[in-house]
Amino acid sequence: MKYSEHIAEVARDLWGDENKTLSHGSELRFGSKGSKSVDTNKGVWTDHETNESGGFTDLCKLAYPEANGHLADFLEKKFGMARDPSFMPKDKNKITVFDYIGAHGVLEYQVIRTDFADGSKTFRQRRPDGQGGWINSIKEIKRLPYNLPEVLHRTKRWVWVVEGEKCVERLRDLDIVATTNNGGSGNWSQDLNEWFKGRKVVVVPDNDEAGHKHAAKVINELLPVAEEIRLLDLSAELKAKGDVVDWIDSGKTKEQLIAKVKAAQVIAEQLPDPGEIEVENRETFQTMSIDSLMSMPPVKWLVDGLLTRFGFSVMYGQPGCGKTFLALDIALSVAIGRDFHGRPTDQGDVLYIAGEGVGGLGKRIKVWVEYRGSGVNSKEIPFDVLPTAVNMTSPADTEKLIATIEEKEEQRGSKFSLIVIDTVARALLGADENSATDVGKFVKACDILREAIGCAVLGIHHQGKDGAKGMRGSSALLGAVDTSIQVKKSGSILTVVTQKQKDAEPADDLFYEMMSAEAGTIGGETSVYLQPTDQRPEQQTSLSDKQLKAFNCCRDALEGDVINQGVARDSFIYWLEHEGGIDGDDEAAKKRRRMAWVRSLNALIDSGNIISEKAGKVLRFKKETDSGDENGLF
Repeated sequence: MKYSEHIAEVARDLWGDENKTLSHGSELRFGSKGSKSVDTNKGVWTDHETNESGGFTDLCKLAYPEANGHLADFLEKKFGMARDPSFMPKDKNKITVFDYIGAHGVLEYQVIRTDFADGSKTFRQRRPDGQGGWINSIKEIKRLPYNLPEVLHRTKRWVWVVEGEKCVERLRDLDIVATTNNGGSGNWSQDLNEWFKGRKVVVVPDNDEAGHKHAAKVINELLPVAEEIRLLDLSAELKAKGDVVDWIDSGKTKEQLIAKVKAAQVIAEQLPDPGEIEVENRETFQTMSIDSLMSMPPVKWLVDGLLTRFGFSVMYGQPGCGKTFLALDIALSVAIGRDFHGRPTDQGDVLYIAGEGVGGLGKRIKVWVEYRGSGVNSKEIPFDVLPTAVNMTSPADTEKLIATIEEKEEQRGSKFSLIVIDTVARALLGADENSATDVGKFVKACDILREAIGCAVLGIHHQGKDGAKGMRGSSALLGAVDTSIQVKKSGSILTVVTQKQKDAEPADDLFYEMMSAEAGTIGGETSVYLQPTDQRPEQQTSLSDKQLKAFNCCRDALEGDVINQGVARDSFIYWLEHEGGIDGDDEAAKKRRRMAWVRSLNALIDSGNIISEKAGKVLRFKKETDSGDENGLF
């Protein structure tokens, strides 16, 4: 059972019992007016007074600040909750440093081994720079055997040559004198031979081709100088790529190991040359030179200046703002290869995932075909609608979607160039859109879809209640998209604002008039199509007292051309407390002042007096307003 299934218990602990009258199904309401809610199916909560929301962990932080980073322990003790695996400590990367000490006890260089949580590992080498720092190279250093001081001190003991410092340390635990060379198989240096003059040596290969070749090369190097060499081959008792540590850890004893050595083959003659050892190269990232960057082709557009050909984009706005009309206009223009209001498109098939149902889509497309797609036979438009939501956080559903598209491509003999997901919220079935982790799964699925199909993806999303913060939910979505488009509606005028364009300059604001039209003959279906217009949305010419005060507080908090939101908010709240009619030190009064600020700021943004950028992190005055020639507020 996951922690999120206990969210109702935490809510009751924090807010008291739910309001039975206002609660319905999976939604529990708290407070006399139901201002706080919990969705027990999704495991999320919302405070409708403060516009705060989040998942189970966020609610626990409010309810139990004393947990202080030990949530799993706290919940187990308080509620007896079984530990959610997702809250268990993650395996951490393990770093081990191996010192290569010279004959005089001086540190000559180090090997730094990193074992990652996924089972992979890397090795780095460095040497002291003589000034308390390090040089990340040992190219100019004479190679040494690892554990040299012990090799030199215990002259009467056999020296075991193994592959890797980890094996050396494991044998040392058994009081066996062992050594190795840095760099792994294929990196035995002639510099090492001198340390084995007159010594009895046991060579123990790892159980792989490189390990056996390495052992043969070491034996051939040491035969002229060593007194005796034995080859201890444990491969018959090891798994592939296993080593002496695996052999010991399987339950074997030191006595059994020594017995193996006594029975091991004594090598008296040179072994056949094993040939070149393929050294496993470290995995690296591919970089680009300045010339490569400068010679890159220009951005390829799906809709010129608006959507990139293979990009991930999100279009968002308030409910009823016309974003679906805009998305359909773009999608149908791409499907038939027609300009989107003067902007060339790159034609390709389109799939429209109607997660909120297909009601109304038919008549909207009919009107579009008649008024924007004249001369086109609707039956020949390569435009498909998927009438149900696809859970983009489920790898199985993502694969099913890809298979569906590929089957359509095979049937038609053409390629899809645009997938529209309407809406993002519906594609997060059962997930939390406020969770960066869940949104990250959605983003990853969209990336997999784009790469598999070679298409652009456009998500339709909702605006948050706090207009200054842009899209609803986790900001991880804004960070991931190539293009972010906000749609605003004032009267019949639709304003399209490109807020983020990763690979090019954002397009200028676009303005369209929503034209009501009837498809077909008299009595046909009525819908809307978009028509470019020079008309601009009406600006709010009168502000309430609170909005005007908020405007002035923002003006006084200008730093260059950016509004310092913290200063503006604090000034506004101070005014509310002392002059604006919301006094008091209780929590209810503080919340009312905070909400008054949010409402006033949103009104200024919605009216166009203040421009919100970067998901509400940057606020500026609109240039006309700033100069005083729009509303005369300065």
